Amino acid sequence: MLEATLAATDLVFVAPLYWYTMPTTAKLYLDYWSAWFRVPGLDFRAGMSGHTLWDVTVLAGTADDAEPLIGTLKLTAEYMGMRWGGALIGNGTRPGDVLRDEQALIAAKSFFTG
Repeated sequence: MLEATLAATDLVFVAPLYWYTMPTTAKLYLDYWSAWFRVPGLDFRAGMSGHTLWDVTVLAGTADDAEPLIGTLKLTAEYMGMRWGGALIGNGTRPGDVLRDEQALIAAKSFFTG
């Protein structure tokens, strides 16, 4: 995971909103970042500088409910010297529901173009 993370120009967190934040598996990935800070001879933070961090999430509620998740990722990007690409938020509770979220579908068409 370390090599793939450092090699990526863009990192995209794709996860549903879970109790106002990211699921455990996504958080665990960020916990690895903390461990990589302590690898002798590896300047992980400098290696991530200039990369772009994005968020794609779905929730049941309003976009305001995602603020804790978005805040976590924005602050992570800032701390790491990364660019914050933004958050794409769709609404739905069951598989396929997000396909009826017209605003999300329109936003998705140009989301990664900056």
